[in-house]
Amino acid sequence: MSRYRNSNYLELQQRGLNVMDYGADPSGTKDSTTAIQNAVNAAGNRGGTVIFPPGQFLISSPITLQDGICITGSGMPQTNPNTGSIIIANTAMNAMFQTNLNGTGQRLNNLAIEKICLNGNNNATYGLYLDSVINQKGDFRDLYILNATNTQVWYSGATTGNAYGGNYVTFRNCVFSSGQTGIYINADWVVLDSIFCSGQTAIPFHFVGGLGN
Repeated sequence: MSRYRNSNYLELQQRGLNVMDYGADPSGTKDSTTAIQNAVNAAGNRGGTVIFPPGQFLISSPITLQDGICITGSGMPQTNPNTGSIIIANTAMNAMFQTNLNGTGQRLNNLAIEKICLNGNNNATYGLYLDSVINQKGDFRDLYILNATNTQVWYSGATTGNAYGGNYVTFRNCVFSSGQTGIYINADWVVLDSIFCSGQTAIPFHFVGGLGN
């Protein structure tokens, strides 16, 4: 994982890349898409942590994730937006956070996302969309993802023979609410711990591939 993984939030403020330093607006008034993407790209260039302070951040198009980064917020809000970091889909889009959809797959080693809320706002088809991922060791925890119209979390490793790209993925302490499916996973090894899905109209949990746990 990122070298700052599981560090104290206040410590991260001093060492990570704060999206507000790139122009993101935590008031939920102005669009923060470009600012967030620039922070993610900067972290991907050197390896590091992207920090979301408490607030509401509007996006108008998907954020493309990068290799070797940690995205961390100030908490997982479920009732009070002032206590955590919330990203809100403000217009129609395929996904809020996604891989590079260029048809060739994307290598994402040591990606971590934690302590954050993705609100699809019935505008995003997917909340977190990781498709054709190659050789990922992913760690996702303390996430609240809701109101994506199709699936809150879609994770699919790149298929290699009968395997799925050597993907080792952990989801811990997550809530996936509404939509058709809470979480879809197609990977070699998956650890799920304290996952709660609610309000789905089709399948809360959808697993294929070689699940480890």
